[in-house]
Amino acid sequence: MNNQNAKKPAVSDIGVSSIAKNTIYLIGGRWLTTVIQGAYAIVLARMLGPELYGLYNYGLSWYMAFILFATLGLAAVLSREVGRDFEGRSKVVDQTFLIRLFTSIFVAVLSGCIGFFTETDPRVKYLLLLFSVALVGRSLALWAKEVFNAYESNRYYLIQQALFRPLEVLVGIIVLIAGGNIIAVAAVHALSWWLQALGGFLFIAKRITVIKIRWSWRTHRKILSQGFVICLNQFMIFWPPFGVVILFRFLGGTDFSLGQLALILGMFWVAFRIPESSSVAALPVLSRAVGKGDGRDRLFTETVLRINIIFGATAGLGGLGLGIWLVTAVFGMNYELAGRLLGFAFLLLIPYGCGYSLYSVYLAQKRDLKALVFATIGATTFTLGMFMFAPRLHVPGALISLAIGTSIWMGSMIIDMAKRGQLSISFSIGKPGIAALLGLGVFSGLHVLNTWLALFSGLIVLFGGAILSGGLSSQEKDILTSLFRKKAT
Repeated sequence: MNNQNAKKPAVSDIGVSSIAKNTIYLIGGRWLTTVIQGAYAIVLARMLGPELYGLYNYGLSWYMAFILFATLGLAAVLSREVGRDFEGRSKVVDQTFLIRLFTSIFVAVLSGCIGFFTETDPRVKYLLLLFSVALVGRSLALWAKEVFNAYESNRYYLIQQALFRPLEVLVGIIVLIAGGNIIAVAAVHALSWWLQALGGFLFIAKRITVIKIRWSWRTHRKILSQGFVICLNQFMIFWPPFGVVILFRFLGGTDFSLGQLALILGMFWVAFRIPESSSVAALPVLSRAVGKGDGRDRLFTETVLRINIIFGATAGLGGLGLGIWLVTAVFGMNYELAGRLLGFAFLLLIPYGCGYSLYSVYLAQKRDLKALVFATIGATTFTLGMFMFAPRLHVPGALISLAIGTSIWMGSMIIDMAKRGQLSISFSIGKPGIAALLGLGVFSGLHVLNTWLALFSGLIVLFGGAILSGGLSSQEKDILTSLFRKKAT
């Protein structure tokens, strides 16, 4: 099906205003967090050094991999069910809370026991135990954020982030100055998330709905059956960027190299906030659009694919041109290797950002099992790649494994959706992809002459190519016009 011949959807029906507003709140909260924790990361990286900084981030990656099973895919269930059933949404909130409480405690105990009994370094043993305590608080705080998103009230999430993330950083820096080690810093991290969980419950009870304990095995079984598949999906999706640090350490990576990789992944997550936030905020609206069966989910799909390609290429060019200067100036000369590889890591935003956005469409369409198959293929390919490339190529090998796994995941979904007439590959992938390749090619050719000239020229070719190759579709122009009119009134 040709995108240009498709019936143009009415802007008012697609929920663009809701997506845009809640995306802004999500991005605001996450970027506020990112800025504050970015400053915190600078302090940690400089005061701890690459070795201890790498171990601390190894602990973070460890419990973030486990927390995916604690959350059990309930975020998508909440957004999807609340978006479809406004009358019974308070019951969904109550039921998901009880499930989240039990799964969080169980997974935290499992995480702590596995980490404590498999690790040989005493510091890492206790570090993983503390992060397992943090897992419960963070999982419950995430549940509160998921309720805010499902009710399209992400402003409360922004308020929470503005309060608790600076608190963690402030207390953590005080602890470091007082001579505290990574164990003390992890304790501060755990406490901050427990406090945020408590604050989230208060916000929900006062502003959204009173939380009641409801037990119904039939209803809980239905939610669990949906959530379990989504949980596996999310584990397969997030395993590559979290698992790369875990596998790298177990495959013999030195603590120094682990610190380089941890810093690269940290900056990758900073940039990923934008495509992630738009996809999360879009899910309730996408669920309503799919329910109407009018094809408006295709407009979202093709738009985010093109945006992710241009965004990832822009970030990649910036990292290739300024990575070494930026990283060494901010984090110190000990992280020069991370600066050299930053641009290549940012280019991974293209397959990972596109894949994550497409995954939101699969959830809205209730194609959970198919999405799981594609995510499993990508995660398995990444894992095999780590065993092949990381021991030989070290940090670059880990990034190559990530690139292969995420590209296969993204490519599988694109091919499947194209076969079903859900997108036009030439329009949403081909044209922006060519612009990205031309921009990177110009940068590579001019880089030997002058970095700034190469970066400026590459960006001009990238954006010029994106505009000349089609720019915005007529639907997207209408949407932007509508949004600007609403801002003006």
